[in-house]
This record gives sequence, structure tokens and C-alpha cells, in this order.
Amino acid sequence: MAARVISVISAADPRIEVTGKDLTNGDGEVVEQFLHGAIRSANELNAKKHITSVHNFCTSTSVLQGWAGVRVVLWQSGNDLIFDVMPLDMRKVTYEVGGNGLTWAAYKTIRSKAAIEEDYDVVIKGKTAEVIDFWNIDTHAVIVEAKVINEENHTLGVPFVIHPVVIAPRFGENGLKYYGESIYSANRGLYAEANKQMTILQTHNSLTFRTPMAVLTEEGDKLPEDYPYMAGAMMALRKGEGFAPIPVGDISRSAPFAYSVLNKAVQLGGLPYSEYGTLDFPLSAIAIEKLEGHRDQVFLPRLQTLGLLYRDMSRMIIKQFIEGGHPAELGEEGEEVEYKPKDLEKGKYKIAFKMNTTSPEKSVSNYTVAAAAKNIGMSTDTIFRDILSLENPTDAQDKVLEEMAGQLIPAIQLYNMGMMFIRQAKELSGEEAKAMNAKAEMCLGMMTQMLQQMGQQQGEQGLQGKPKPEGGGNVPLEEQSPSNIPDLGAPMSQGVEQEVARGSTREGTREVQA
Repeated sequence: MAARVISVISAADPRIEVTGKDLTNGDGEVVEQFLHGAIRSANELNAKKHITSVHNFCTSTSVLQGWAGVRVVLWQSGNDLIFDVMPLDMRKVTYEVGGNGLTWAAYKTIRSKAAIEEDYDVVIKGKTAEVIDFWNIDTHAVIVEAKVINEENHTLGVPFVIHPVVIAPRFGENGLKYYGESIYSANRGLYAEANKQMTILQTHNSLTFRTPMAVLTEEGDKLPEDYPYMAGAMMALRKGEGFAPIPVGDISRSAPFAYSVLNKAVQLGGLPYSEYGTLDFPLSAIAIEKLEGHRDQVFLPRLQTLGLLYRDMSRMIIKQFIEGGHPAELGEEGEEVEYKPKDLEKGKYKIAFKMNTTSPEKSVSNYTVAAAAKNIGMSTDTIFRDILSLENPTDAQDKVLEEMAGQLIPAIQLYNMGMMFIRQAKELSGEEAKAMNAKAEMCLGMMTQMLQQMGQQQGEQGLQGKPKPEGGGNVPLEEQSPSNIPDLGAPMSQGVEQEVARGSTREGTREVQA
């Protein structure tokens, strides 16, 4: 079960969302890309130490230990800024919480003699030694073999982020004992009894292959020299000698029933059989919905814990990056982007991590129920919110209306296409950017002509309210005011893009008309 849960959650890559009223157009995306780059850089550093990625490691600890934690330290190495985000084995973490969070934390590991000498220039006697990495509000110390070998002051606070998997709040003096639970918590009291029942059944089954036997002899004390339970075994017996099975009590019918009850209870506390794809028959949408609800009791607490952990980890990364004042190049090799502290100083903003472990069966079930709800007249808003459980139903509804508008009014579709080409042009350069701008010109030029034709059909006197030129015809494009064309978005650069913002250029118009 643990392998299945870890596999599913590890496959649900965290999606970063940055929102806030202080953010202007594009600021949120910059923060998101910075965090993606920072986490990627940390994972590359951990990979060199044969440590798995932050997401995979923390997923495993949240599933198996009921806790997840990381230590975040950004430090300078020459001209490079190192993003050191170490996932923690929570069994080796000791900490204390005060009124404002952690007051101190320590991470204990066993390291080799070569590693200790390389990192701390200390020679130990044995092959390995215990190393404690201790942090409090303003002091960092490294302790090797119970001796402080390195101590320094810092301004990072306690750079640890620790979160438990909370199933229930802490109650009583021993509340911490059950605070932070693994996936086996619901079945904690069942496994021992289930093992006992299985041992009894297996013991009885083995007796059917090696049944206790009585040797029948006149003296009553003779045993066969050879073991009789062998393939092709032969044995010489005198007349009157033989074997008789010793009666063994039969298993009561209540035993298999008791085991089936235990097995069902274990299933209720874990994952349903459908999660493993072991069902040989199709399920209805309602049946899938019930099974998915059972599934959520295992996944949701871990996903919530990881979301909180990654949020606080991201805030700590941004805080240290801004306070450090050093730029950093982040991203895939060959596609690095330089980030400066001022890029992240955008006032207050919210950071959220979204992870979706919805199975294909669950999606099919939701779509089936949604289609049925639509047929009986339920509103799109209700379907998006209550049935499909979309993360942003309002945004999804806006997109549906926008698509409908594009289908009903071709000019809107042309406008959207033109703006798409403009956005792509901003991400390109040279001839590729010019090609995208040319496509935008054609789309927006056709949109302008379409709006003019709509105005004529409605008996308007031109887009600007001017009388038509003598001899009829449309108002020339060069005489139109930019205010007559729909707002085409943010201000663009120079040249062709400025003309695109007016709707069309003369050259673009001639090209379209041709």
C-alpha cells in the first residue's frame, strides 16, 4: 500500500500559484518561475549527494512517518548562489517550538570519515561518526562526536520547515505520540490480530501435508528409520505393523469468517482494491465516486501537509534570497534566466501549491455525472463547483463564455488570435518575431474590416461617427482614430506592433485585401 501511495503522490507534480493584489501583469509568473528554478537547483544539488528530489523524499516521509521537513540555506560559492534545500529524515530531527515558531532544531546523521574530513577538516578515529547540525535563532553549530567543531552567528532564524500529517488535534499529555500519522495509523490495531489468524490457518494447512502419524507395532516403541513423507519413499514393515494418522482438530467455520472481517477492516483503513486495478468488471459512476471518497482519506492529509510544507519552504527561499542581495541564474541548462532580489520584492502575495491525484476513473465519473446534471438543467456554475470541483470555477466559466463569444462573433475570435500572436512575438526575436507580428497584423486588420462592415449593415456613419466620403465606401483606415478599435492590451514596443495596436497597417491591409 505504501508503495502505491508514494507512487501516486510523487507523480502529482506540485503546481505553483502566486496571486496578490500588489502584483501587476506578469509579476506572479516571475515568482513562480523563480521558485521552479530554485527547487530544480536544489534537487540537482541533492542528486550529487545521492539524495532524491525534495518532492519524492518528503512524499515518502509523509506517507511512512507522518511527518515532512526540509532545511533551507542559501549560500554563496564564488559567483554562484547555492540553493541548499535538504529534505529531512524526521526520525533524526529534534526541535522545540516557541510562541513564534521554532526556537531551535538539530539534524543528526551518521557520516563517513572521508565526508567529515572534506566538509569540516576534522579527522575522526573510526570509519563513521555522528554529526549534529544545530541551529537556533542566531547561532549555527556543527557537532562531531559530541564536540563542537564549528560555530558561527547568522541572521537566518531557524531555517527548518517541519509539518506533521494531522489526522486529529493533539489531546492530553501524550498527544504528540499520535500527532503526525503514517498511512498505517487506521489499521494499527488490526495487523497483529490478522497475523495471528493467518498463522493459525497456515499451521493447520501445513498439517494436511505432514499429518502427525502413529506407528503401530507390537512393542509400541519402534520408529521407522526413513522419513515416510518423501516422494517415492519405500519402507519395509512386518505383518501387523503400520501407520495411523493422529486426529487433528478441524478449523472452525468461524475462523475464516473472523479473518474475512479483519481483512475487510484492513481494507477500510487503507486503499480499495480498485486502486490497484484488480477488479474484473466495470463500475458505475456512483460506485467509482464512493471508492474515490474512500481513497481521499489516505491521500488528502498527505497532500495538505506537503502543500503547507512547500508554501513555507518557498517563503523561506524568497526571504533568504532577498536578504542576501545576490542575483542567481536559474533554469534548465542553456535556458537560464537571471533573477534579482528586486524581481521578488512585489509587495505581499500569496503562494499556493496545488497537487492533483485524481485518477482517470474519477475524471470519467465526474464527467458522467456533470453531463447528467446539465441535461436536467443545472447551472454551469453549480456543475463546475460542486460536481467537477474545479480549482477556479469562475475562471473556467469565463473561458467558456469567451469561447462562446468567439463562436458567435468572429471579430472576437480574430482579436484573440491576434493577441496570441503578439504574446508569442514578445517571447521570440528576429525573423520569428516579425513573422508572428505579421500574423497579428492580418488578424487584427481583418477584425477592423469586419467591424466596419458590421457598422455599415447597421446604418452607422462610419466607426468615428463621420459622414461617409463622397461616392460612398468605407472610411479610409488611415483616417480612423485608434479609439475606435478595441483595446488590444498592454502597450507594445515600436514599429509594426504600434500599428497593430491601431488595428492594421496600410501594408497589412493591402495584403489581406489581396
